[in-house]
Amino acid sequence: FYNNVSRGSPDFTSTGANPGRLSSRPDRYVPFLVPVFDEEATEIRRRAYREALADNPGAIKPEPFYRWCYRPEMQYSLYDLDISAINRQIDETTSENILESDTIISCEDDWAEILYSLSTTELLPMDYIDLAGDKELVFSVGGQEVTATIGADQSIRFDNLAHLALLDADDFLTMRLYTNNDAGNVLWEYALFTPGEIVVKNDAGDEAVEEICLSNRVNLRKRYHIELPDMPPSYDLEKLHGHIRVVDREGKVVTVPASGSPGDTKYAAVEYPLEFVREGERVCAVIKVDENETRGRCIFTNLALDIIADDDDDGYYYADQDQTAMMYGGVGGRVQIDVNITRHEVPMEPLGVIVIGIDGLRRDVLYPGVN
Repeated sequence: FYNNVSRGSPDFTSTGANPGRLSSRPDRYVPFLVPVFDEEATEIRRRAYREALADNPGAIKPEPFYRWCYRPEMQYSLYDLDISAINRQIDETTSENILESDTIISCEDDWAEILYSLSTTELLPMDYIDLAGDKELVFSVGGQEVTATIGADQSIRFDNLAHLALLDADDFLTMRLYTNNDAGNVLWEYALFTPGEIVVKNDAGDEAVEEICLSNRVNLRKRYHIELPDMPPSYDLEKLHGHIRVVDREGKVVTVPASGSPGDTKYAAVEYPLEFVREGERVCAVIKVDENETRGRCIFTNLALDIIADDDDDGYYYADQDQTAMMYGGVGGRVQIDVNITRHEVPMEPLGVIVIGIDGLRRDVLYPGVN
């Protein structure tokens, strides 16, 4: 649709007398101010807001920025959109329509798919004043864009859902539909649920830890648990999906040392799925060590399991085995926790001592190192 203003007696005759893209407009018109979306200014304001949040949690999120410019008309379009399904592919054999099952998309899903029908007028638009090329409708998930197709029974697929875990809650954690020349005017939106803040605490205090320490003994400061303090009290925890893993500096899951022989010495795992429970008013994550068992606490160690299980004079023993999971810590990496589309990372303590030993006698340190 084009809203025009004509001076004097209404006359919208177009003979092509005006130059360039104005040739299809009326020969005589009155320019008037219309809002034009400024994507660059909007992004600058959004980044400034993100930086301000660190010092001012109550900062007000800015609205999309529009410049008022003189144009021969104000344009707008009407569309008819019907979303029939939003499917999440959980694994090779399992998929769910989140509109029917009331589940939610996870960054660990293989892909997500939107099934839709989209229609608009069949009239061809005039050349756009502010856009070089055609105006397109775009579906976006977390900033990943796919062009929408006009027509019935259409579908689009988003394959890279892992990138959602890299976004903060104030980023685009939604499914959106907009035109490529006016991303600030969201035509359709579906919010992707985020559990909010993920907090790792040790068992000696109530503050979030800034570093994970390796542990082999009973030490409450080095035994950890995970809380979700922002979860609504009535939320169905079965809709949450999560994992905990130890990754290296490049974000790859750390490699556990090869099992030795004889004796087939084994080390703790580096990755576990998470489930979620309520402990009073708190929502906590529990580590699913196997199909039938979960543990609410964890320690990180680089020692072999047989050493920790051996309650000898060295005192390497596994405290509260029925409540505590062990994870292999690696060297210089970080603990990565995913809950749905939210990711939280805590660095492992830096390596402070280098020792020299003999394989098979790893507790017999030949060179203790210097602080």
